[in-house]
Amino acid sequence: MWVSVILAITCIGLGTTGAQVISPTLKVEPTDVLFDPGSSTTSVSFQCSATGDPAPEYVWYKEYVDLDTITRQPLYQTSGGTLTIPAPKASDQGRYWCQAFNEYGRVVSVGANLTFAYVNDFDPAQRTGATTTSGNGTLLPCSPPGAYPGLVYHWIEAGKTAFIPNDVRKYASQNNGDYYFANVSPDDNGLYQCGVKINLNTDDATAPVTGGFSEFSPETPLTVTAASPVPTSPPQLVLFETIQYKRRGDNVLMEFFAYGNPTPTLDWRRVDAVGGNAMEFPASVKYEQWKRAMTLTNVAVADQGFYEVTATNTLGTDVKTAQLVIEDVPQYIKKLETQNLDQAPGEDVNLEVTWKDDGRNTVTPSWYYNGVDIVPDDKYIVTNSPAASSLTVKNAQPADAGSYQSILQNQYGMVPSFSEVRVGAPSKVTDLKLVEKGDNSATIAWSEPPTKANLDGYQIQYNPTDSPDSKQYMDVGKTPTQATIPNSNPDISTYRVRAKTVDGIYGPYSDPLVNGVVTPIGDGRTATDTPRTAGGGGVPLLAWLLPLLLLLLPLLLLLLFCCCCKGWCAGKKKEKAIGKGTALANLTPMSRVHQEMLRTYRTTIVDNMKAPGKVTTRMANEKVINANMVQAIASHPVRQDKSKKLLDSMVLGGDKSFDSFCGGLRKDEKLDWLADTLEGQGLSMDNRKRLEAHKQLLVNKMDPESTLTSLTQNQVMINPSVRDW
Repeated sequence: MWVSVILAITCIGLGTTGAQVISPTLKVEPTDVLFDPGSSTTSVSFQCSATGDPAPEYVWYKEYVDLDTITRQPLYQTSGGTLTIPAPKASDQGRYWCQAFNEYGRVVSVGANLTFAYVNDFDPAQRTGATTTSGNGTLLPCSPPGAYPGLVYHWIEAGKTAFIPNDVRKYASQNNGDYYFANVSPDDNGLYQCGVKINLNTDDATAPVTGGFSEFSPETPLTVTAASPVPTSPPQLVLFETIQYKRRGDNVLMEFFAYGNPTPTLDWRRVDAVGGNAMEFPASVKYEQWKRAMTLTNVAVADQGFYEVTATNTLGTDVKTAQLVIEDVPQYIKKLETQNLDQAPGEDVNLEVTWKDDGRNTVTPSWYYNGVDIVPDDKYIVTNSPAASSLTVKNAQPADAGSYQSILQNQYGMVPSFSEVRVGAPSKVTDLKLVEKGDNSATIAWSEPPTKANLDGYQIQYNPTDSPDSKQYMDVGKTPTQATIPNSNPDISTYRVRAKTVDGIYGPYSDPLVNGVVTPIGDGRTATDTPRTAGGGGVPLLAWLLPLLLLLLPLLLLLLFCCCCKGWCAGKKKEKAIGKGTALANLTPMSRVHQEMLRTYRTTIVDNMKAPGKVTTRMANEKVINANMVQAIASHPVRQDKSKKLLDSMVLGGDKSFDSFCGGLRKDEKLDWLADTLEGQGLSMDNRKRLEAHKQLLVNKMDPESTLTSLTQNQVMINPSVRDW
């Protein structure tokens, strides 16, 4: 760490003040936003942030319409580069983008979409189901409704309250919800329903983030006729992947399932070709319990290739191979950021970008000048090749100065790059200093900057240091290179100077003179950024920094060793102090049923837990949550937030963490009724839906006292505090 600090400080010291970029450069661009209408969220926001000097302003567009011209209630809200849309509604869906501008140029962001999550109703038509004989493989289709961005699937037996867990014979596809039986028996006879809930997490391989929608399909009958003897059959892979295209950084889900009796087992290999040699799996690989699903997280190009699955039982094997192809947005090799130009009038401007050509995804380059796309003509010459694009501005004049921008686009997205071009502009004013301090005035001086055209004079910008928005300006002639600013106290004021040509073209501002001391801003930051401090007495920073670093280097290396050792040892001690070690026991993932119960009763749990810290300590001591989780939970000052974080963390501990949590509810919270509810079958989604649909009628007609008495007598609800609600 200390070595990185040394290098960073050295790089700051080596920065040059002449390379200051003053036209806007976007650093943060808006990204897609998904809005869940069923959530409690009341607004959505897009972010846009740019550097520049003066600090850029922003304007927002929906599609190609300036938001300032759109009448909407409540109004759009903007603050700096942030756009907030209060109370989003369907008509707000669309593509939003920003422009950042100052007097030196204008740049345009890539667009970002606002979309709404939704799930339609199942088709109500009666389902024919499946009829088969014992031992055969069988599929019950979910035929899910249209939804965005995705769905979580679970199945129930009609009339029952619990979700059906997957087992070695049965599997519900996470991609389309279809329910597979490797082989059936008469015990499987019955009516089944596919349940769906909106999944707001667009990552295929991470835990679902469910929203407020839930639907169930019509009943699907499964009829199994007994056979004697039960027929056997070799494996047949009926659910399998062929080829997947994923973007770098995405998560990947691959699913395979085989019919067969005896029930087949599945084995995976990563191979260098179909039927080829085995290769090492990516480190992020994880499998579903019976290896019907494999997930990879944050995939890289190195993870692409072939993944082979073999289904085996005593009668034979079946083999299928899936190919994974990793794609990405365009990758620059040569960007515009290194091509900021200072040209004389009449010279040509030449800019070029290059990118990686993968031979598969066509990259389309576009060029922009001050936020407007460039149409090639006799003045703007654009030359494209499969992996490069160049722009030439012929006979550039002061009117051609400003922000130039390239955007590379392929089917996976757009990537921008920025440069600044000055034509006939003065260079940056240097050597600003305070030469005289009056009772209520300041006399400052500077050096004449190099220029591409004849100078006409200078503009001085000044303001109280603690009030940067109270700027004032004073114009002075080109000689002498000093001026007295009246009604200004140099001990509490900031001054900057820029030169102007006879054509009215301004150069960049000087580094600011702040309270009598010059603070350089030569690394592309804006004037409002925290300044770097010069060495004492105006000595250049680098002159004293490098010798000091050489003297301190041995000490810093010693500190690095000691800190690493101390941190490692402290970490070991902390592991022993919390939960008897941070390593979790060998746990299987928490079952879908338990996860669903925790989600269903989440609000009830959060409202009723009074001492989540005690439950957390119990679970840590039982090694179902680790020290990092304990610290994360404890960091929340509000009781309810501690409970929410505990619920979010414990899923990683599997079913043992669920059991430990229920034990904590009983022993530490005295919430036996809540633990019984979580461990029981609970109220089915279908029945909860019916209760919610008739909620108002029940409120108007029901006698709560007699109902509570009946529920208590039947031990359906035994919480003694219910009557206080």
